[in-house]
Amino acid sequence: MSFVSIASPEEKLKEIISTNQKLTFLVGAGISMDKPSLIPSAIGFVDILIKLGAPEEEIDNILSFEGLRYELITHKLIYSKFDKKKKTKIKNID
Repeated sequence: MSFVSIASPEEKLKEIISTNQKLTFLVGAGISMDKPSLIPSAIGFVDILIKLGAPEEEIDNILSFEGLRYELITHKLIYSKFDKKKKTKIKNID
């Protein structure tokens, strides 16, 4: 009986990268959630922003909203807290 050695993913990646070819990696939005960056997902950011910016007595109520969108939270935070001169309104974010 003989065994074929299968390279580990790390070894295979080193082999691919060690070539002198130009490479492009197409990755999904969640690529930065794992180590080493550990950047939270969009909904994780929403959770953090609400906990940092909402009145303490309203946090649970706000977090219970279904369909709470990252774009809406960040827009409201930026324009209501930091950009007093802008009068931009969000209309019908679905």
